This record gives sequence, C-alpha cells and structure tokens, in this order.
Amino acid sequence: MEYFFPEGAHRSFNWVTQFLYGKKHKVEWEISFDDFFKPYSDTVQLKEQINKLPGITDGLWRHRNEFRFGWRQNSKNKDEIDIFCYFYINGKRPSLPEIEEKYKMATIKVGKKYKFRIEAGSHNVFYTWMHDDHQVTTIVPYRFKNKFSWLLQPYIGGEGTYDELIIINSSIVKSNNKIFTIFEKN
Repeated sequence: MEYFFPEGAHRSFNWVTQFLYGKKHKVEWEISFDDFFKPYSDTVQLKEQINKLPGITDGLWRHRNEFRFGWRQNSKNKDEIDIFCYFYINGKRPSLPEIEEKYKMATIKVGKKYKFRIEAGSHNVFYTWMHDDHQVTTIVPYRFKNKFSWLLQPYIGGEGTYDELIIINSSIVKSNNKIFTIFEKN
C-alpha cells in the first residue's frame, strides 16, 4: 500500500486498520521511500524527531507496549534514511539520545526496497532489517503477554510535519498470525 502524507500532515490520507491474533507474533514488511523523497528541513524539530514506520502493539493500547520501526532523514545525505527501533514498554519510551546510540539499525537509500521484521520471542522482541544478503537484528528485552496486536501504520511526527508530499510504500510480505482488516481507506 502507498501511504501518502500531504504537506503538513501527520497521518496518511489513505490507511488501514488491522489486527493480529495468535500466539507468537511475527510480521515482515517490505518498505521503500519514493524516489522523489527530498523532505530536507532546517528545523531542529524535523532533524531530531523520529517518524514512525509499521509495527505492532502487545494488547489493545498504543503507546503502552508498542514496537515499530522509526525513521529520520540522514543529516549528511538527503537521499538516505536512518532506521531505528522505536518502542514503548509499560508506557515509557527510551530517550532520544538512547534511541540514537543503542537502537539505530541502518542507513538506507531512498528508492530501494528493504524488508523489516518484528518478531515477539519468549523473552525478547527481535527487530530485523534485511537487504539482499545483509541482515541486522537488534534485541529489545520484553515478553509479549497478549494474543491480540494492532498493526501500526506509518506516521509523521513528533510535533513537526514536512512541507511537501511524502510517499512511503509498505506491504506485509509474511506473518505467522491471522490478520484481520477492520477498515481500509484508499
């Protein structure tokens, strides 16, 4: 699905509400940023904030126990995106310096497709980024408690938004759970 974020928007004007049901959550997405992605900004807010890519929750509530990938335009190259593990555990998120230091996974190129996977293990959540034969996995200590998870969609923010259209292509390529679609707006 292509997610279109118009100028000044936090949410895409097309979206889908889905959830997972099953014992061991594992979802893999294929994600790319459109070739004309050039939303470089001089504002401190946009340089520092981490925007959100897809992810999953443990249970019903967002920002309680939530695990997703985050992104930010690379500070040195407009054609590159830095990828992070982004999560809340018991309603708390690591500080921005901690995310930058411990949970930066990769720097990717605009216009190329990459695979991203989140897997809930027995006592850890595994974040995996893949491209060709290269793979990076980061482990976050956490034990999933629920069979129910929301599938989280891309989101722009913190507080800032961009002054131009952003298109993120994201599709689920694998899941070991049943996925139920509640609502879809194209």
